[in-house]
Amino acid sequence: MMDEAWAAALAENAASVWCDIHLCYDTAMRQSGSKSPKRPSKGYIIGRSGFAKISAVEGIRTTAAMDEDFREFERQGLSADERRKLISRKYGKAR
Repeated sequence: MMDEAWAAALAENAASVWCDIHLCYDTAMRQSGSKSPKRPSKGYIIGRSGFAKISAVEGIRTTAAMDEDFREFERQGLSADERRKLISRKYGKAR
């Protein structure tokens, strides 16, 4: 069934190759993993106009004072945490 050259090649590589009648598999060709490691999500940031469009679908609109606050936050270069604290202080309920 097998020719002599094929049989000799199999004998040389017997440790890493196994053959069936129609299939040969070389363990050296095994894939170590097709997927790259999962990276942590950085999230998705939308701009003020995008947020306004999404909010409009829900029937939520910002007031002129809120728009002014957001422009001021951008001007000052505040971090998201700093923005949340200021919004909470100004618009949050006192407990």
